[in-house]
Amino acid sequence: MIKNLIFNYFKFFIYSFYSKLILIEIRLRELFFSKEKLIYTKSFGFGDFVALSLNLIGKLSNKKKLLCYSYNQLNIANFYFNENRIIKTFFKLPRYLSETYLGNNFLVKSKYFKPSVVDNFINKKIGISDLYYGNKKFIKYINKRLKKKKISDCLKQIFNKETFSIYIKHFNNNKKITNFGRRQTTDIRKIYKLIDFLIKKNFNILILGTKLDKFINICKLKYKKKNNNIFFLQDISKKYSIHDQVYVALKSKGYIGSISGACSFFFILNKKILFIDSTSYYSNKMWKKNVTFLYKKIKISNQYQKIRLEKIYSLKRKIKIIENSYNEILKKILIFFKIKK
Repeated sequence: MIKNLIFNYFKFFIYSFYSKLILIEIRLRELFFSKEKLIYTKSFGFGDFVALSLNLIGKLSNKKKLLCYSYNQLNIANFYFNENRIIKTFFKLPRYLSETYLGNNFLVKSKYFKPSVVDNFINKKIGISDLYYGNKKFIKYINKRLKKKKISDCLKQIFNKETFSIYIKHFNNNKKITNFGRRQTTDIRKIYKLIDFLIKKNFNILILGTKLDKFINICKLKYKKKNNNIFFLQDISKKYSIHDQVYVALKSKGYIGSISGACSFFFILNKKILFIDSTSYYSNKMWKKNVTFLYKKIKISNQYQKIRLEKIYSLKRKIKIIENSYNEILKKILIFFKIKK
């Protein structure tokens, strides 16, 4: 109990400290550099910033620049844009701290935090994070930027063979819906079975994620014996670089796993994506045919219904859910990626 109190106090202090530094700089820039418009939004996730950057291609100038107040944001921005289109705060949130926690708990509560409204180039009525994919112009732009970057040599070797990229959100084994775990997969044994099946089919498996992702650590223990067909991007890519992540999306046969920022560049490059243990959302039906969903279900009045994300927020109690089975996922993989069983 005492340890938790100390940890929570320390956590509050750190995030509060960085939020004040960031807000002070935003305010000072408003006062002394009023002709320079700062672009930032009230969506704080990795995928949110990738989507924001995509929608700002060709729209930034000397008087309109993208604000980066974390190292993660800066890494994304540096891939998309030249330095003269970016404003980086003097004090930036460290890489392994959460922009989402900082933003939702501190930044949005300040009157000096004035997020921009950026239109989605696909449809102005849809949030930029709710639907984003590349057109020919943007894909050409991304490929041009990628050619200027140094890709990890080991990564290039992996893609000499067809490779699936996998990312799984896994926090615990609790099969009840909470806002925190709405996208997670609780039963990871089925994921191991899927990995083993794909390896037997002579595919390479590239596991996405960093050391902060629980599934990474568990998966490494599972496959601690050397396996020539399974790899972990965090071990291959120096500092888990953005250009390596883009290269992975470009070269992968497809993405299998959870809805997350890890698949952002798969969206943009229009690669095949299979989401498992998903919750339904209004924009899901608007994606192109390269994106497909397998939904979690809930039993109501003896009928199984897929779970809508909007409904989760209004639930007054935790509820039990039914996740996708191994057989259900395997069947979809075989059809969607055209693999012979």
